Amino acid sequence: LGWTVFVLMLIVIQLSAISDNLFEGFYWFWLPASLVVCNDTFAYFSGKLFGRRFIKRKFLSVSPNKTWEGFIGALFCTIIWSQLFSALLSRWKYMICPVTDLDCEIPEYFIDREYTVRLPSVLVQLLGQTPDAAAAAENAWVAISDFQVVQKPIQLHAFVLALFASLVAPFGGFFASAIKRAFSIKDFDSIIPGHGGLMDRLDCQLIMAMYTRVHYITWVRAFAVTVPTLMRSFMKLPRERQEEVFTQIQAVLQQNPTGAP
Repeated sequence: LGWTVFVLMLIVIQLSAISDNLFEGFYWFWLPASLVVCNDTFAYFSGKLFGRRFIKRKFLSVSPNKTWEGFIGALFCTIIWSQLFSALLSRWKYMICPVTDLDCEIPEYFIDREYTVRLPSVLVQLLGQTPDAAAAAENAWVAISDFQVVQKPIQLHAFVLALFASLVAPFGGFFASAIKRAFSIKDFDSIIPGHGGLMDRLDCQLIMAMYTRVHYITWVRAFAVTVPTLMRSFMKLPRERQEEVFTQIQAVLQQNPTGAP
């Protein structure tokens, strides 16, 4: 039963989400996959370097080698990686355009935008910007100034994906550990010496691809308004509603015959 659930989650559900993500652009495959690899890698090194030096409490009984230091260290490293790798992938249309149009117009969420952040003046000075004149006259530790940040909106989405890869996705690995303990085995296989089988390297990907798909549909992808979609919605309306829509369209066309926005 455990293997059946594991295989269904890894192959059926995940491959469906992965294929959909790939069609939206290679960015939506490489970024989330790299976030999981990054988190897994830095959790290992952070745990080896700092494990149980600051927090003695056991992390999870189903995975006794995991430590709080590894979990927290991997969180920060994954967030940093998400910003760097997201900015790098955003440079190439081949990565950000959908498979159906590899020479698409660059989506607005991949274009640099200026954001204003309110920070203490002393931090604004440390970051290399001049604080507001009114704020500079006050105590720098309590005065607040505007700090200008140039960033791609997609990097904010990458930040959210990094949080998920660090806080939630590892529980896919913990679920796999529970399956192994239920069957009294240490590794799924011995293909990679010291690291078990390929399943041991992919277990944290269990839910990352599915979340990426849900995140993209909910927060990133704009609803495409086309004539066929409008007509399908129009045909579902009752007759009186159709006549009302038709009347309103006529009124709009009479008021704006040139179609100017």
